[in-house]
Amino acid sequence: MSRKVSLYVSPPIERVLKVVDAGGENSAHSVSGRIADVCERYMTIARESLPDLSMEEWHTCLDALNGVSLQPHSAKYVIVEIHDAMRLNNLHAKWGADPEVLSEKLSSMTTANLIALLEVAEQFWADTSLEVEHLLDRIAGRVKEHERS
Repeated sequence: MSRKVSLYVSPPIERVLKVVDAGGENSAHSVSGRIADVCERYMTIARESLPDLSMEEWHTCLDALNGVSLQPHSAKYVIVEIHDAMRLNNLHAKWGADPEVLSEKLSSMTTANLIALLEVAEQFWADTSLEVEHLLDRIAGRVKEHERS
């Protein structure tokens, strides 16, 4: 589904669009095409960087990240948010996750893993009608978005 939107061209978007600007009239990219390409690349990285978590750990993480908005450069704060939720709210007990195992997994995650985790959380909280398992399948590319049940 395509739709038109207004877009504030922030400095990161401006850097991405330099490819369009550099090509001038002969550019192989349109503005929307370039943004779509970058988004596809981002989702490919997210798909390939999904952390290996149990459903209990996913639920704990998603619950902990409810309402959290972090910039990509602060991805390490994902760990802080989840640790705080487990320590202060006993969130791991609610979902049946082992806090030591989850903490170990979080500590070993790369920036790409943390950004993928944050992406899953943002998509989940934007549409809570989705089951976590279905959302993970969709992001992992095992089901297409229009196959939503």
